[in-house]
Amino acid sequence: MQHALSFLSPRSQPIRRQRPRLLALCLVLMLPACAKFTHNQRAPLPATMQGQQLHGILADMRTLQPLDLQMLVSSMTHIQVVFVGEEYYHPAIQAFELRLLQTLAQQHPQRIALAMEFLERDDQQTVDAYINKRIDHAALHTRLKASPSFRRYYTPLLRYARRTGVPVLAMNAPRQIARQVAQNGLRRTLQELPTAERAYLPASFPAVPDQYRQYFLEAVAAHHPVQGERATRLTESAFLKDMTMANTLATFLRDHPDFTVLAIAGRFHIDHGIALPALLAKQHAHVSMRRITAMTVTADTAVNLADLRREAIADYIRFFPPMATHDTAGTHALTRQGIAMNW
Repeated sequence: MQHALSFLSPRSQPIRRQRPRLLALCLVLMLPACAKFTHNQRAPLPATMQGQQLHGILADMRTLQPLDLQMLVSSMTHIQVVFVGEEYYHPAIQAFELRLLQTLAQQHPQRIALAMEFLERDDQQTVDAYINKRIDHAALHTRLKASPSFRRYYTPLLRYARRTGVPVLAMNAPRQIARQVAQNGLRRTLQELPTAERAYLPASFPAVPDQYRQYFLEAVAAHHPVQGERATRLTESAFLKDMTMANTLATFLRDHPDFTVLAIAGRFHIDHGIALPALLAKQHAHVSMRRITAMTVTADTAVNLADLRREAIADYIRFFPPMATHDTAGTHALTRQGIAMNW
């Protein structure tokens, strides 16, 4: 789960008209073209590549072959859930998600739905009103109390869904409940919740799996180390979200088994299949799913694709250059790992 933090700054060179220098310039200009990575779509990618070579590539991690978006969607004709593990607030990543939604909608007309981590179950009536054109964009943002970042990066997905009639699932647990769990623990919170709020959550919660607990604590330890009761409560808060998102998907698929759902959540929830995908599989037997990770890498980073495949991060990885941020290093690191800082 390590990602890069810087861009490569391209440089340009002046062109002169003198013929002797023109020939030299042509030779110079040919060098980057020769150095630039090119590949045969049918041939696997090299096991190790530089980040700059990977930018823009969508790789099938089973075969290490590059794909285009149409090839990807064509391979998922009978898949019920297409997960995208994203890095938040990255314009190229959210633009990729929009293109993926559009391509899926073309492939599965009237049988595609969108599910989003940033929409919570108590938002569902507002979202439905927007998709059904009973309220406008301004009313949507007001009722959601949408942040400027949400408006900029995620509204295009909702605009497309509204225009084409794609159902949208407010997938996550209400954040005020997640915060209560982070403060008081899961059992006490569930006991004290009013009936109306309890209805937003799954009917029951199993014990937090040991693998999930370890996965969560390792994800946050480097930047926000926690221990003891605090670690337990934060793990339970994350687990509440993943259980609720899994329940949202399972409930929808039981009623709409022929649909494909594009489910967008932070990378933490999707990578390795330990969190949301594993919990969905337990709640909805025989569900078919694929996992796509949107990963940023710096231009000069050596990326070992063979290692990423062995780690089973995802079925597919789409690589992007990182974007600049004004966040603090620790918060930005968790944002890139796909862990929402709303404890």
